[in-house]
Amino acid sequence: MSPLSPIPFSGTPRRKILTPVRTTTQSNLQSFPTASKIRQSLAQSSYNPSDLSVYNREDETNSLSALEEYVPPKYIVAHEDMKELTNNFMKQFDSILKEWCELAKDKNLKSEKQTSSLQERHKKLETDLASIKLQSSDLSKQHNIEKSQQEDLASVVAEINKQNDEIFSSISRLSTRKDALDKKLLHKVNGTFF
Repeated sequence: MSPLSPIPFSGTPRRKILTPVRTTTQSNLQSFPTASKIRQSLAQSSYNPSDLSVYNREDETNSLSALEEYVPPKYIVAHEDMKELTNNFMKQFDSILKEWCELAKDKNLKSEKQTSSLQERHKKLETDLASIKLQSSDLSKQHNIEKSQQEDLASVVAEINKQNDEIFSSISRLSTRKDALDKKLLHKVNGTFF
C-alpha cells in the first residue's frame, strides 16, 4: 500500500479474475471486469493530507466517469451449480463426520477394553492379596499353636525334671539309709561273733 493512498492495496498490481464458461475449454475462459479504473481514479482524486486547499474538480469528473464505465460481472454461479456444490460439500462433510464418529467409537471401545482389563487385573490382585492375608493368618495361627505346644512341652519337661530330682533325692536318702543299715547289720554280726 502506498503511503499517500487511502485505499487498501491500491498500490499492488491486480490480476484479472477468470471464470470458466460452461461447455467450453480452458482457452475460452472469460475475464471479469475489475474495479481497477475506479481504484486508480480514487487514488488520483485523493487529496494530500498535508495540503487541504488542493482539490481538483477534474479528478472528481474522472471518478464519476469511471464509475459510469464500471460494468457488473456478466457471469454468476447458477442455482444448479450452487446446489451441486452444496450437495458435494455435504457429502464430504457427512463422510468426514462418519469417519470421525467411527474413530471416536473405536477409541471408546479401546478405552472400555482397557478399563475392563484393568478392573479384572485389580480384582485378581485383590483376590491374591486376600489369599495371602488368609495364608498369613493361618501361618500365624499355626505359629501360635506350635508356640503353645512348645510351652506345654517345656512345662512337661520341667515337671519330669522335677520328678527326676525328687526320685534322685529319694534314691539318695534310700542309699544313705541302706548304708546305715548295712553298717548297723555288720556291727551286729561282728558283735555276735566276737
